[in-house]
Amino acid sequence: MEKEKRPNLFQKLKNDIVPLLKLNFIFLLLCIPVISIPSAIQAMTKVNLSLIEEKRTDVVRDFLEAFRDEFKDGLLCGVILAVLFLVFGYVAWFYQQVDAGNNLMTILVRYMTLFSVIVIYCASCYLWVINIKVEQSLFARLKNAFFLVFICIRPTLLCLLFGGLIGAIVVFGVPYSTPFIFVGAFSLWNYICSYYALPMVETFLLGISRSEDEMQEKEG
Repeated sequence: MEKEKRPNLFQKLKNDIVPLLKLNFIFLLLCIPVISIPSAIQAMTKVNLSLIEEKRTDVVRDFLEAFRDEFKDGLLCGVILAVLFLVFGYVAWFYQQVDAGNNLMTILVRYMTLFSVIVIYCASCYLWVINIKVEQSLFARLKNAFFLVFICIRPTLLCLLFGGLIGAIVVFGVPYSTPFIFVGAFSLWNYICSYYALPMVETFLLGISRSEDEMQEKEG
């Protein structure tokens, strides 16, 4: 992808701030049943990708259509990610409570499981975009999501950085961060992660660049 032809993240955010406010609200609304959260994330990702790619977007209509069409796939991916998070998260928590002393193996397991939790989060950032952009089996999509974590270091670290920053503001800012949660925390998080994940998915899984895609659309 030719970086000079790609709009800056903050320029994009400035242009898309109003749709993001709407998107955050409808996302929270559709998360009320709890079980629908993964499908809502996938629908939110689809709308955010349209905004990033500057396609004509009706936030409410497009979100509801994506939520309906992607419900089963989003739910299945969410269950798999949740299981991975819970298993490795519990193991990481357990070993944090253990007095390691000079036991090198315990220390190693402690940090490896913590690292695994971070990798799973980063892979999820790619996975939601892959689900929308790439037609593959679920196993292939999961495999490629973890693959991108390790070969796309800079985007991965940026997703981790912004995700951690937004999460820290929400968690440690309570109760002052409550308005931020309802106004834009989730749509902002998803927008930023999708912004950095999209070109990596296009380059490594679709074999295209943003500039080439735009040229093809103009020619068409």
